[in-house]
Amino acid sequence: MIKKTISVLLCAVIAFAFTACADSKKDEQTEEKAELVYNVVDSAYSSYDASAVSAYADLCKAVCKGEGSVRFNVGLFDKVIQLFYTSFPLNVLVKDIKKNEDGSGVTLTYKYEQALVISKADDFTTKVNAAVKDCKSGSASKRAFAIKAYNYTASGVTKTDAEDATVYSTIMTGEGTAQTVSGMLTYLLLQGGISASTLIASDASGAGWSVCLAELEGDNFLLDPTTESVANGGTQLAYFGMTNEDAAGEGLSGFMFSNRASAPACDNPYFDICRQCKAWEISKDGKNLLVTQNNDEIVQVAL
Repeated sequence: MIKKTISVLLCAVIAFAFTACADSKKDEQTEEKAELVYNVVDSAYSSYDASAVSAYADLCKAVCKGEGSVRFNVGLFDKVIQLFYTSFPLNVLVKDIKKNEDGSGVTLTYKYEQALVISKADDFTTKVNAAVKDCKSGSASKRAFAIKAYNYTASGVTKTDAEDATVYSTIMTGEGTAQTVSGMLTYLLLQGGISASTLIASDASGAGWSVCLAELEGDNFLLDPTTESVANGGTQLAYFGMTNEDAAGEGLSGFMFSNRASAPACDNPYFDICRQCKAWEISKDGKNLLVTQNNDEIVQVAL
């Protein structure tokens, strides 16, 4: 009888151990699954109240999980939808968003089966997080991060005129229009904690163009990763940290936010040394940008 009791107890202990290990492994997997920073928005909409941004973040989280409904005050619907379609690249996975008749929130339908939605969202999240982590390595400076994110974007994309290009497709495939390439950079900067926006502009011929507006240490700068990519394969910084005057010299003008409001002036010449950039590197301590000029002189600027 005693032997039988001991056997039963041993079986119970072993079963508990397996269950505990399984639960522990499940918890580890849950903890390790990467997530985006959901409440980041294009700076054109930075004045929106916290409740609208919170509802928008809930909507973004739901899309990443392929969920069919989200509860929030539908009085915020217009603002939430505007944020969703201007600031969240994974909006391309959604077919439709409708208000619930009882006012409890919204119902979502997708372009793909739930498993595929989740898979696409996970792949996107993994890629964005890896890029942000890589661009943040070696320096705590936001300027350094912005430079690396700019280089990551400009050197990793090919300009296309495809009308179906989106910020999502540009991040995942490396091909995009001026608008989606700038949108890619904007999203990376936002994920990295920098206030940024995708601006609409016109080039010298009057055709549409797009650049990124980034706020670095309290000053606004224009970043044109598409021209950088086309002009030199994205390896330099000739179009990073531009002022309005610099941009005008390249034939760009008429900068507006996506909501058609005028963009703020960019007039700080902090990155003037980049206009004649032949090569660049960030110092080993991460505190300075070293730019090799066209005359081979190396100029340093603090980050």
